[in-house]
Amino acid sequence: MNKMVTLVFGANGNIGQIIAEREAENSLVVGTYRKDDAVTRRLKQHSNIDMFQKNFLNDSDCTDVVEFARSKGTINKVYWLVGESWNMCWDNAKLLDFEKSIGICALPLASVILNCAPELADKNNLMRWVALSGTNFLIRNGGSNKPVSGGAKLLSTFYMKSAAGFWAPSQNLFNNVLNGDSERTKNKDSGDSEFDRKILIESDIPLGRAAMPEDMSELLLWLNSDKNTFMTGADIVCDGGRMIYTKNNSVDTPNREHPEYY
Repeated sequence: MNKMVTLVFGANGNIGQIIAEREAENSLVVGTYRKDDAVTRRLKQHSNIDMFQKNFLNDSDCTDVVEFARSKGTINKVYWLVGESWNMCWDNAKLLDFEKSIGICALPLASVILNCAPELADKNNLMRWVALSGTNFLIRNGGSNKPVSGGAKLLSTFYMKSAAGFWAPSQNLFNNVLNGDSERTKNKDSGDSEFDRKILIESDIPLGRAAMPEDMSELLLWLNSDKNTFMTGADIVCDGGRMIYTKNNSVDTPNREHPEYY
């Protein structure tokens, strides 16, 4: 019997590990990684997971990854969990930074979609795709402004939505999840001190905490599960309420008398 294969790009990340191990309970998983770390070595020991090394800084063409996954069975799920959030604005960015960010966040995703055209065209193989992006490409008052990585993530988000429209007649589902601040090991190298991050999170996130890997992985797993039969082309914000939080209103409105009409 032909086996179903789940492709997890960025399988050795905090969220990717959870997804790879959960999906491996019911299907074969091909996961990508850039560095051979402790999580990668753990996933390599799993009988239902094959790991494939890929460094998008050097190569954005994913033909080799897709062909490897295809050799294991029929690809029917894709998780795109790759990307960077370089804290770099116009005053210190170089053109090469923009090129590298697009090469990591957007071009590889476009390559995967193009390479999976046979699977997407097969109406007997309903494919589910989900990409983890971020709210850092949304320019808003009090929000971030990272044109280098934010622009690249906006591009990858567009590719997912465009693919959703193009491949919908073949009953394929594509969705984006936009996460806000999250608890990840790489935050230790983000430039903010632990104290600064604590103050930022407590002041800007209504729920009072950053997202844990489980918060994001459960949503991603649901979107690519059999339970999702109708949602496609969506951008789902999962940020603890940061996008809708109005601090002044929450403090001032309850204490104000209603003004007279005029």
